[in-house]
Amino acid sequence: MNIKKNFKTLLISTIIFPTLSFTNNHKIEITQIIGLRLSDSNDRYIMEECKRWKLTEEEIDNIFKMSNEYEYNPYHSFMQSPCDIKGKAKLHHEIWDFSITGGGIITLTHQNKEIYLGCDILVCEPFFILPTFNAMEP
Repeated sequence: MNIKKNFKTLLISTIIFPTLSFTNNHKIEITQIIGLRLSDSNDRYIMEECKRWKLTEEEIDNIFKMSNEYEYNPYHSFMQSPCDIKGKAKLHHEIWDFSITGGGIITLTHQNKEIYLGCDILVCEPFFILPTFNAMEP
């Protein structure tokens, strides 16, 4: 599984990633990865997947760049997971908190401001524990 994930990450970074265009125009610089936060869940399988889930700084940077911005929280457009990766990032010369869910939603918060991103394209799949590409379409 790790070989598959590493290969997909390499493929995205070297071939596919430069050719994509993104609607998220924010320049986000990661300053700290705090780590994984788990919520309660009765689903043992998903909890085990959450415990194994890790993202590198490079992967998080790619997620930020590939994500689309949403005017409101895109909760209903993505599958929900009981785990988030937390961190801090520099945006607009300010330090923001970020949270990335295992289902592909990214929330950036600073004081009373929030920015919602979602990584819902096929090349995002290797970064998350739940499907993100057309995940909630019938």
